[in-house]
Formats: sequence, C-alpha cells, structure tokens
Amino acid sequence: MQSHAVYRKKYFFYDNLGLIARSNLELFVNELKKRYEKLKEFGFSNKNVIDQKKLIDILNRPDEKTLVIFKSHDPDELRNLAYQIGMSIFEDRRRSGKIDPVVSFIFDEADEIIPQDAKDSYERSSEVVMHLARRGRKFGLGIGIATQRITYLNTNIMAQPHTYFVSKLPRKSDQERITDAFGISEDMFKQTFKFKKGCWLLVSYDAIGLEAVPLPIYVQNANDAVLEFLRTL
Repeated sequence: MQSHAVYRKKYFFYDNLGLIARSNLELFVNELKKRYEKLKEFGFSNKNVIDQKKLIDILNRPDEKTLVIFKSHDPDELRNLAYQIGMSIFEDRRRSGKIDPVVSFIFDEADEIIPQDAKDSYERSSEVVMHLARRGRKFGLGIGIATQRITYLNTNIMAQPHTYFVSKLPRKSDQERITDAFGISEDMFKQTFKFKKGCWLLVSYDAIGLEAVPLPIYVQNANDAVLEFLRTL
C-alpha cells in the first residue's frame, strides 16, 4: 500500500506540472497583449517597426537629416547590431557607388565597442568600426568614438580618425597615448585640468587647417543641440 501511495503522488505531480506550465504561459501571453495595447495608445504599432533594409534606405536619402539612436539592456545585442548595420550600408554603397549623404556612426563608451582584446560580439563590433574607419570615407561613411579610458581601446582603430576632441585627462597612461599620437606637451595637458563643461582641446590633421596643432574650443551642450535639431523637423 505504501509503494502504491507514492506512485499516485508522483503521477499527480507530473500530471499537474503541464497544467501549471500552460497556465503560466497563458498569463505571460496575456500580459504581452496588455503591454502591446498600451503601446498602441501612444502611437506605437508594428507599422512603426523599422527593419534593416528600411533603415538603410532612410540613411541613404540625400535630402533629409536623420538621427537614429540605438539603445539596449544587452550590450552584446548592440555590438552585433552595429556590425549588421555598418557592414550592410557599406556594401550597399560600395555596390551602388553612393557617396552621399554623409553618415556618421557614433559609438559612446567605446571601450565597450573596440577594446584591445576583442572576442565574440566585441570582435564583430571592432571589425565593423575598423572597416568603416579605413574604407568608409570613400563612400561617405565615418565614425566617431567617445570614451573616458583611452588606454583600453584598440590602438589600431584609435590611429584612424583624423580629428580628436580632448577633455580632462587626469590619468598618465591616457595622456601618453595622446602625446604619442600628436606630440602634445605636458604643459598643454595641464591646461585641460582647468577646463569647464563644454571646453575641449581640438586636434586635427586637416579639419581646421592647422595640422596636429592643439586648439582650445567651446562647444554647445549636446542635449541642447539635439533638441534644437528635433524642433526643426
């Protein structure tokens, strides 16, 4: 009788496990439906979704200005997406011979995009940034990389941009990287320690007509500039 009771108890457990899983799945699906309906109230629907081909078409429109921002809680997803979009638009322009409009890919927190030791998704994001940096400009494609830790970046990619904006660099290792690239003196770096928000040291090979000569500048707050741009649309 004891073994029979154990058998019945196990059978009851496994039989109900499927019912519990189904019930949880139904709750999950219903929750997704509710969220979708809420999104539609704010004007979002599947019609608003932009696929990769449509995005490239938008970026290639010569008479329009477009700002596209990619965000994700998953850094691997962002790195893989950067590879897909960057390589796709490069191949599209290479085959068609397009050189305009100019499209810039800006990567914030670049140490998460082009680190020195790149593996998995890091390897793909590093590859596309290097590809665009070396070959993109002939097809109107450029890159911008922003970081607070220059030491962690891939040095081969760091050597590709022609123009640099240098803010405060308190770390000696970061100063040495810039010094090696442009020969900026230690006294010049000391000036950056006094910089307020918006102040930069501009160094360029050809953008300002002064080859590799540091020039202190002030630029508008980026958030304000984006808002002004959006108001013009």
